[in-house]
Amino acid sequence: MLSVDREPLSGGGYSWENFQNFSSIKAVSAKNLWYAAGDPSIPGLLQAYKQSCNCDSSSITGDPALVNALGDSSTFDLKPGAQSAADGSGTPSLLPIQVDINNTNRNAYSPVDIGCYAVTPCGTGVFPTIEITNSTADTLQLCGAVPLILTTNVLPGQFTNLQWQKNLVDSIGATANTLSVTSSGSYRLVGTTACGSVASRSVYVSGTIVQPTVTIQSSASSVCRGTSVVFTSTLTNISANPTYQWQVGGINAGSNSNTFTIASLDQSSQVNLIVTSSECAVSVSTPSNTITIAVLPGPDADAGTDTLICSGGAGAQLNGTGGDIYFWSPPVGLSNPNIANPVANPNNTTEYVFTVTNANNCISRDTIVVTVSAVLTPGVSISATSLNVCEGDSVTFNASSTNAGTNPIYQWKVNGINAGTNSPSFTSTSLEDGDRISVDLTSNAPCVSSQPVSSNAVTITVGNLAVPVIAFENNVLSVTNPSAGALYIWEHKAGGVWEIVNPQATGINFIPLVSGEYRVAALEASCIKFSVSLVVDLSAPPVSGIRAYPNPATSTITIGTLDPSDGWEMLSLLDSDGRQVFAPMNILNQTSVTLNISSLQNGVYFVVLRKSSGSPLVIQFVKG
Repeated sequence: MLSVDREPLSGGGYSWENFQNFSSIKAVSAKNLWYAAGDPSIPGLLQAYKQSCNCDSSSITGDPALVNALGDSSTFDLKPGAQSAADGSGTPSLLPIQVDINNTNRNAYSPVDIGCYAVTPCGTGVFPTIEITNSTADTLQLCGAVPLILTTNVLPGQFTNLQWQKNLVDSIGATANTLSVTSSGSYRLVGTTACGSVASRSVYVSGTIVQPTVTIQSSASSVCRGTSVVFTSTLTNISANPTYQWQVGGINAGSNSNTFTIASLDQSSQVNLIVTSSECAVSVSTPSNTITIAVLPGPDADAGTDTLICSGGAGAQLNGTGGDIYFWSPPVGLSNPNIANPVANPNNTTEYVFTVTNANNCISRDTIVVTVSAVLTPGVSISATSLNVCEGDSVTFNASSTNAGTNPIYQWKVNGINAGTNSPSFTSTSLEDGDRISVDLTSNAPCVSSQPVSSNAVTITVGNLAVPVIAFENNVLSVTNPSAGALYIWEHKAGGVWEIVNPQATGINFIPLVSGEYRVAALEASCIKFSVSLVVDLSAPPVSGIRAYPNPATSTITIGTLDPSDGWEMLSLLDSDGRQVFAPMNILNQTSVTLNISSLQNGVYFVVLRKSSGSPLVIQFVKG
């Protein structure tokens, strides 16, 4: 608070005005620095002020000149007079003063009649600035029922005193750094320290506080359990687009709507509504009244489980429960539609609705489906993966059924004796020639005629063929355990694939023409068995010591060192494809044979020596 402790000279006087905008100056004297020209005590007062408020002496300005405001908005440039005791006398002031006699547009500071003031850039912390931090706007709006809180940047201890003003008048008790505003007007905060006072900008608040209300109504006050109840709402003093939150027993329910429908209320359920408006800067939630709905106990209709009856049969006994009064719909096919347990025997599949009513006149419903099924005849037939197999081979039999139901029973039989498991397939490796396989089927389908039913019988032919064993001797492959009725076909592996030799070779003996891996397939009826393979190396000399020379040969080839006691009788010459080149020659009792090969094309050839019994001897040579 500013005060004057001296009388003005020459009959002058002082006039005080409220500070409208302190933020434009750095300090306003609180040390009674109002003075008149020639006052001898002014220098001492200025010095004391500079010391206590940490001020730069050169910056203190003052002027005792008389201000004569002749009209609104006249401007007076307050500056140190020539006889002023203030520091810097005679220099122009930095800020002009606008004088407005009727106080309607005062945007500076004064006394307006006479006197002067001190403006100083005082030391750091002497005069903190005050800012209203809600908004940079000069006009704010009250909204709904929410007070407007004006906040500032003032920290505890910055000022010795804080005072909010409304319309430039102190608001009693409003001495905090925030203010709750509930009515319109112009507001600012004034802060005081030992060195002076400073004020925030003025903020004008418009509007009024209104109290919103929410009322809900229900379509009924008591209902049967499961019956829908519709709740509606009525709003006053609430913005046009609020949000709705319905609650049942304090738990959120429903959607964001002004109505709410529910059919799952419990006994004495309580329903209320919370409406939230976001029109204001702060959202406002307004609760409604609470409505308690009495829920009457209802019956629990139970029509039983769906059932199936056979066409032309005796029908099914229905067993409905719950309630005191019963009605089945439609009544067709029922012995009595008004009892709990009628006999149902419709001609076609029918869905019945079972309605029960209790003493509270509450209703409950349930449904049951009576399915009518035609009488079915089950059937089954079987097939085999093969009807002709080798002894020990695996054979699988598969059953194909009709009207078997969802979980039929299969009983497989071999020659009329039970075998296998309850499965639609049967596999065996121990069948014998002539065995007869069949299956009996028991259906679990509803409404079937006589059962079990038997399938067709399948007869299996089982061949007894031994796995062939082969050996290689004197360049000849032979089957060592031949079966009388079997056909033997020789195979050669080429590129990792077994192929029948070309030309095809059959029989228990085979003369390979090229080195490689060989095996033989034995076939009898539909039975086939393969030997273990052997690797043949035709580059090794025959163990007999008989040889062909020269090798390679150009015009003649001689087969020498024949021993007549070995019994060699015939000689044949074959090309690389196994074709006979010359007619067989009789070589009995000869010790060597020379062949003219000059007409042959270059390539690989084979000389084959045969006896009347035993394995032949193959000798390879090259014509070049």
